[in-house]
Amino acid sequence: MPNSPRRSGAGLLGPSLAVSLVLAACSIAPATPTPTPEPTPATGPTVPLEALLPTLPATTTPTPTATPSPTETPALPSQLGTLRLKESFGDNSGGWGVTSGSAGAVSLLEGNLVISLRQPRTSLLSLSPQPVPSNLYVQASVNTSLCDAGKNEFGFVFRASHLYQYRAAFSCDGQLRFERYHGLELEGASSWQATQSLLAGAPAENQIGLLASGPRFSFYTNGGLVFSYVDTLLSTGQVGLFAGTDRSSLLTVSFHDFQLWGLKGEIPVPTPGR
Repeated sequence: MPNSPRRSGAGLLGPSLAVSLVLAACSIAPATPTPTPEPTPATGPTVPLEALLPTLPATTTPTPTATPSPTETPALPSQLGTLRLKESFGDNSGGWGVTSGSAGAVSLLEGNLVISLRQPRTSLLSLSPQPVPSNLYVQASVNTSLCDAGKNEFGFVFRASHLYQYRAAFSCDGQLRFERYHGLELEGASSWQATQSLLAGAPAENQIGLLASGPRFSFYTNGGLVFSYVDTLLSTGQVGLFAGTDRSSLLTVSFHDFQLWGLKGEIPVPTPGR
């Protein structure tokens, strides 16, 4: 019988090995995770924060007057004539009005005329009974010892009668304005004027002044002119001092060194009894 061709082991394993090699060749290595890139911020134009806020209307601020140093004597206006009235408030020989009640008090204490208020939206004043000229310059030093609201105010009453009065108002937050009263009601006022020459807050010591010449009224703080206002309603009347609260209930101011001059060319006011 003829011998059958003998298959070698290599020949028997050939197909299996080939399959293995094919599988090995087709196997896929595990994928290495690829980091996800961080999103890149959009590169647009940068908008400043201020551009996103509401635009406020522009306001006009008066040129501030420099505050005098403690050793500097505030200058007096050049229009002054004769010194007509000087009060030290050592006693009440001048006849200034004093009062006391639940709303507050006006009193004389250690050379000061003191106005203390204890209720909101309250005003007290003290008038001098002395006759004064219509055109005048009046000044006083005022110490604000207690003031818990910015628009609490103090200052001068002038050209006052039983029906009307003017006021030169200086506020605790360093502003001032002209006011006109009909009886006890505020009838009209100028806008508040800010100035760096008026020391704000409490305690604070300031010298305040008012020049009344015809219908024009000029306001001074620590020797510097701040602003002027014109009103033609009143031409004569008494002078005095006042203080008033806004929405708070605490205000105490002390006035001293009160002085009043007539203006140059002013006709002297007759003294009662002469």
